[in-house]
Amino acid sequence: MTKIDIKGAIVADSDKWFYDMFGEPATAPKDINEAIANDTDGKLELEVNSPGGLVNSGNEIYTALKSYDGKVIVNIVGEACSAASLIAMAGDTVRMSPVAMMMIHNIKNGLMGDKNDMQDNAELLKKYDAVIASAYVSKTGLSKNEILDKMDKTTWLNADEAVDLGFADEIMDFGQKDKPMQLVAANTKLYPPQMIDKFKDLMAENKRLKEMPPHETIDITTDNFIDKVVAKLKEDSKPQEPKATGFERFLF
Repeated sequence: MTKIDIKGAIVADSDKWFYDMFGEPATAPKDINEAIANDTDGKLELEVNSPGGLVNSGNEIYTALKSYDGKVIVNIVGEACSAASLIAMAGDTVRMSPVAMMMIHNIKNGLMGDKNDMQDNAELLKKYDAVIASAYVSKTGLSKNEILDKMDKTTWLNADEAVDLGFADEIMDFGQKDKPMQLVAANTKLYPPQMIDKFKDLMAENKRLKEMPPHETIDITTDNFIDKVVAKLKEDSKPQEPKATGFERFLF
């Protein structure tokens, strides 16, 4: 069985390195695609604890899992919110810890513009909501209107509620002899692209400076410097004949 962690923010492939550099948990489509490519026994087990993230990355991960020929088991051990809840819907079997939570809501973005831009953006968001809702409908069997209504309200579901509504199939049973697993309440936020781009520029500049050839060493010892200054002062103190310039010198 191939185990895959869906932890931290759901991010773009191009941004994953930034989170890795700072030790921040994050999941990108390439993580899942690589795991699927290396799988040999036809069974994936996902451990999910994520606040969500980029919808397109979530869509890509969901599609990769649904296209997988083997069995997909999803264990929600902390939270599966937003894009992470979408990813969870790809599981053939979805299990939730009794202390886990799931959250579904409408798609958001930070568009700025005039009223026409806002209207166009609202229509686009509606289409995205409908697309995401189809994944919840497929898993739960609820109608699209029921799902869209829950997304409108930003719905939080505990394990019992998720199972009752069909978002999950069963609740994990740790048994009396088993220790309950450690759960982390993640509240990871996406780093803004501007911050990542700025950091890329700083890294490139740092690399450029390191690759520059060493500068020629200049002797600036104190004695040497003083000798040069004294010699220059002596040279400047010598009387000089005025040079003919075609104009008479003026004194003020």
